[in-house]
Amino acid sequence: MKKFLLAISAFSLAGCATDDMLNNKFPTVVAKPAGDISGLWTGALGPYISTLKINADGNGYSCYSWNEKKSVDRVKFDGANIYFQEGTKLQVISKDRTTLKVNAPYGFGKEYVYTRDESLSQASPYCVKELKAL
Repeated sequence: MKKFLLAISAFSLAGCATDDMLNNKFPTVVAKPAGDISGLWTGALGPYISTLKINADGNGYSCYSWNEKKSVDRVKFDGANIYFQEGTKLQVISKDRTTLKVNAPYGFGKEYVYTRDESLSQASPYCVKELKAL
């Protein structure tokens, strides 16, 4: 996941992801009930196909694979942000039953869109296997 989020930073012309990673708040973030955001979501973040599995309690997993780089990491939703275990985050801009729009607040920032993917039909084969096992 670190490589994934570092790639996002590079696409944003080197932002402050390093600050969030060095001051990792993940252990102290309190997950909150996820409501409409709970479930499986897949989106493209740069070259990576990323899938989020967010449980009703706000805890979950992030999975991605691209070019033989593969990772499954923990995430927490705090009601406004999705925090990744290495310290980075995505800000939730809007959500409904089918679309989750997020912002990577690094560099110039970039919006990304995840779509609901309960069948994992849009997820990478690696993430299908890994997330079904969790």
